[in-house]
Amino acid sequence: MGFLFPLGPPKPPPELEPEPELEGLLAPVLEGGDADEGAVTRPLSPTRLQPALPPEAQSVPELEEVARVLAEIPRPLKRRGSMEQSPAVALPPTHKKQYQQLISRLFHRHGGPGGPEPELSSISEGSEARAGPPAPAPPAPIPPPALPQVSPPEQLQSMEMRSVLRKAGSPRKVRRARLNPLVLLLDAALTGELDVVQQAVKEMNDPSQPNEEGITALHNAICGANYPIVDFLIAAGANVNSPDSHGWTPLHCAASCNDTAICTALVQHGAAIFATTLSDGATAIEKCDPYREGYADCATYLADVEQSMGLMHNGAVYALWDYSAEFGDELSFREGESVTVLRRDGPEETDWWWAALHGQEGYVPRNYFGLFPRVKTQRNKV
Repeated sequence: MGFLFPLGPPKPPPELEPEPELEGLLAPVLEGGDADEGAVTRPLSPTRLQPALPPEAQSVPELEEVARVLAEIPRPLKRRGSMEQSPAVALPPTHKKQYQQLISRLFHRHGGPGGPEPELSSISEGSEARAGPPAPAPPAPIPPPALPQVSPPEQLQSMEMRSVLRKAGSPRKVRRARLNPLVLLLDAALTGELDVVQQAVKEMNDPSQPNEEGITALHNAICGANYPIVDFLIAAGANVNSPDSHGWTPLHCAASCNDTAICTALVQHGAAIFATTLSDGATAIEKCDPYREGYADCATYLADVEQSMGLMHNGAVYALWDYSAEFGDELSFREGESVTVLRRDGPEETDWWWAALHGQEGYVPRNYFGLFPRVKTQRNKV
């Protein structure tokens, strides 16, 4: 089998005819090229990124015409910054077909070079119509109030800066923060500040005023072992039998601290020795702490007071509260009255004693009485 070789030289490929669109674009380039080089500049291959010119665009427009048309194309607004000196002029809203119409005006001119140019007023009018009603005009600025006609010295005096410092001859204005006297009284009684307690008592109507838990200044002074404050509050008329929310009286607090001196002062000023707490019904002697110092002395003193009730002072005890008889064999009495105890050792008379008052005899509750009367000191003497 043989091979066939072509006879003669190979034929050149047929030349491709240029497209009519490219001829119009290449004509100015070929005319203005360098004749000495003899080679024609190779045009760029058309790609998708290059704009496709319409067939009727036969020549490239002049640079001045392109610059003028591009100047009419709306630019995006410049972002406002703090370094701008003058505000940018607000442009009308851009029409979605305005760019296409400008391109058509550039490449689809029907008139000659000196012919009249089409007007674009319809584009701006249409864009304004689609943008909605025009924004309302800003309100007119309010004119400043007329300044009074003053003479130059008076005007300078009105503009003079005023000092916040107090002058030497100006009256002194004392402005102090005022705190709740009850809070001051309770805190000072616990910490031992006698002068603060005295000042707070002067501002209060009742030195036995409690807080929301029923605690009084006398409770805090006893727990803090502040003896001068305890003596001052008792002399000021503080209630020595004021119970807190759990039924603890100042005597219960003193007994729990094994403080015999305070227990003695309270009993001598009308403390109820048989007062009981609400939680466990304990008396003051039952609150003595056997694990603290002074337990034996305090418990012995309170036990002697309980045994002396109805026996000392010829059996006289003093009512600490008012009581109204509920049955026929009971006695009614008022606070401060002296009742004589006739019998207190009966089997059924543990909490009730048989006593006499104003020629009448009957039962009285023992926890309503004290070995000494309650002393109510006048406030003006404190």
